[in-house]
Amino acid sequence: MKDLSGYVCLVTGATRGIGKGIATVLGKSKATVYITGRTLTSPNSGVGGSLQETVDIINNFGGKAIPVVVDHTNDSEVENLFYQIDREQEGRLDIVVNNAYSAVTFLQENMNKPFYDIKSVSPGEAWDIVNNTGLRNHYICSVLATRMMIEHQKKKATSPVQPGLIVNITSVGGKVYLFNVAYGSGKAALDRITHDMALELKRENINISIVGLSPGLVRTEHLLNAASKSPGKFNMELCMYLCYNVIIFV
Repeated sequence: MKDLSGYVCLVTGATRGIGKGIATVLGKSKATVYITGRTLTSPNSGVGGSLQETVDIINNFGGKAIPVVVDHTNDSEVENLFYQIDREQEGRLDIVVNNAYSAVTFLQENMNKPFYDIKSVSPGEAWDIVNNTGLRNHYICSVLATRMMIEHQKKKATSPVQPGLIVNITSVGGKVYLFNVAYGSGKAALDRITHDMALELKRENINISIVGLSPGLVRTEHLLNAASKSPGKFNMELCMYLCYNVIIFV
């Protein structure tokens, strides 16, 4: 990856997994990386990972990481995050990765259950658990980031300006059945949001790209934790999901 010295990046949900990996690579490339999560230190949940761990990794590589504790279901906290970046970086924000997600445990606990048989919470709560952070918040962060990028580009109109980049972490679940109805609907909606935002940015001739990234199966802390608790059951269910989706997708 090229040298990103001077770049200002934001990776949401960077305590572990995909977000942690992306933030680490950006940090190794010398970017200033803001990372978010719900707690600064590990909550001892058994899954592992914390904002501080990600900060330490990035700093050890010579990068600069700035941790910000954010509950991405709280609009005020999300807005304050962007105010902080705007204030500390004089309005500059080059790359945003919308990765925050908070429904992994819920999806694991309700795997293989049809929509009408999820009874641990109300239907509305089930929808919100799956999509408040992974869909609604991605939209909000994309809007706030775009506004910041546009304002910064206006201020630098007389000098070369780096194009902005927004990446939404989505899933093949937006195209084929995966986990449950709420999950697939949310990912399909995120794909559509990404497409239409890109269309409007191009139409308005704004120098910002927005793309969706579907990582596929990733060896994350959550995946390893689930496999360690019940290896046989987890592997069987995972194989069924993969086989079904590969057949349908192909």
